[in-house]
Amino acid sequence: MTERPSLLHQTLSFAAGISRLAVGLVFLFSGWVKVADPMGMALKLSAYAAAVDWDALYRHSDLPMQGVAIALGVGEMWLGLALMAGFKRRSVWSATLLFMSALTLLTLWIFLAEPVADCGCFGDAWKLTHGETLTKNLVMLALLVWLGRRLHQPLTVALSREAGHLLLLGSIIYGTAMGLYALHFLPSADFTPYAVGTDIRHAFLHPQEENVSGAVNFYAYDPADGADRTEELLADTGSVMLLTIPDVSKADDGCCDRINDLYDACRDAQIPFYLLIAGDEEAVTKWTDLTGAAYPALFAEDTELHAMVRSNPGLLMLRDGKVGGKWSCNDLPDTEGKSATELRKLSTSPTRRTRNALLFFLIPVLLIIAADKLKGKRKDLKEEAV
Repeated sequence: MTERPSLLHQTLSFAAGISRLAVGLVFLFSGWVKVADPMGMALKLSAYAAAVDWDALYRHSDLPMQGVAIALGVGEMWLGLALMAGFKRRSVWSATLLFMSALTLLTLWIFLAEPVADCGCFGDAWKLTHGETLTKNLVMLALLVWLGRRLHQPLTVALSREAGHLLLLGSIIYGTAMGLYALHFLPSADFTPYAVGTDIRHAFLHPQEENVSGAVNFYAYDPADGADRTEELLADTGSVMLLTIPDVSKADDGCCDRINDLYDACRDAQIPFYLLIAGDEEAVTKWTDLTGAAYPALFAEDTELHAMVRSNPGLLMLRDGKVGGKWSCNDLPDTEGKSATELRKLSTSPTRRTRNALLFFLIPVLLIIAADKLKGKRKDLKEEAV
């Protein structure tokens, strides 16, 4: 007769399972937000590089940092999935422990020296203080060390080698595709303070209400006389088009014809159209010479422009002081045949994009796990029959 496990053993086994699930979910979430918004993560990586005088990594192009952001996100996603699914337990545990140890040392440096404002662990989805980040990493590191002492424990869900490899391949394909999609169009999930529906006017008029304004710091001024034009833009009860360029030296001028067509359509429909650009008069002159732009220019902070639209250039529509729509330079709205009323009602649907991104990830993962469990049960039944 098999001896029944003691209550202490059962409790420790349950706690180990919860700990494994918790650490895996943190890694999975951290990786997902990185591939969902690789441009945002690349900006945070650039801040790290600037802190150690490695500006050359991103001075001429953002692609290296964006590639690192996608690779980092894909790696974290797979580690989280493999940890939860019990695939190659000792190897995955060792890799996760090594990765977590490096992150803990990094966050200790951030906590002591404060070289960056935000660690970027969860992108813009969840911002932690340096102390909170260090505490979180120490707790996760402790959980991993404890889990290492219970690797012998049988698991309810443990993937076969074939399913694990399929999960690894699927994670790489999904994460890479999602990251490239976000870079070409816009992030699948918008965690910035300028998400569609955000009331910029209210945030500007009530900066003390942090739950409303968040990190919104919208500000625009006229390069001709330095006059603040922020309140004028936000007071407009109709639609206002804003073309955002955070860095003219890296801006894609291949879409200038479509931008000029959009400006012409907005002008005919009496929809205000402005260029919001970071820099100085030289930046405006450079963009005008490259594109033949005839629309008025206003200056804004590069950090805000990066947050407003994850594209360079990008397009943001304000409607009655709220963010009504956002577009990448590769996916500008088609104005042909549209009336003035239709142009004023242009919008985007980020909620549907986020839902689809999650479904494309969850459904295949669940199918792989279910198919692997079914295959294992059939194998057990055959062995029992023999």
